[in-house]
Amino acid sequence: MTGAAPSGPSSVFPFRGPLRALSLLVAAGVALALGACGGGAPEDSFHRLVLAAPAPLDRPVLPGTVDVGRPAADGLTADRALLYSDRDQPDRIRRYGYHLWTDAPPVLIQQQLVRFLRAARAAPAVVTADLRVLPDYRIDGRLHRFEQIVGPPGTVLVEVELGAVRMSDGKMVHLADYQAEKTVTTNDPDEAVRAYQQALADIFNRFLGDLARAGEGR
Repeated sequence: MTGAAPSGPSSVFPFRGPLRALSLLVAAGVALALGACGGGAPEDSFHRLVLAAPAPLDRPVLPGTVDVGRPAADGLTADRALLYSDRDQPDRIRRYGYHLWTDAPPVLIQQQLVRFLRAARAAPAVVTADLRVLPDYRIDGRLHRFEQIVGPPGTVLVEVELGAVRMSDGKMVHLADYQAEKTVTTNDPDEAVRAYQQALADIFNRFLGDLARAGEGR
């Protein structure tokens, strides 16, 4: 019949073949752009872990080359996401959805401990295994807890085991568990990162003092 309205798919998408596929892709792109303008998921925020340099010591606490290993960590503690728990539910650990460390916490702690010991002049040379040198001492550890505790009171908690071994005879120079907890006034991850830095600095200073008391540098 003449004058009848067109029916079927061709009435909605008049293009066929490649042109029709192209029109569908363009429509999908416009829809995505409009969705983004209307607000979508927040962007990821990446946080550095940077400690202030300590004052240099009068003499090294370990007389030789020190190899700083990467602390061992299990499960979520080795994950890049910032972790938190509620004070009234300490056994339940959760992750921030869009706040991450620039690297896994064991890697960051290793890097910062190397920088800390070098700045403190704790040994003539402080290296990592990447340099493939034969060290006189080896520092290793295990990260137990690295999380923000939502209060009140709000804090961040760091628990780590650190030890030093003399490589010539395998003697344990020092081994101890360290814990530091710092108060935060809000649940803001940025404030928590600053508290992590303070907590780690406290632990590293105590570790350095314990190494000095161990007497290897005399």
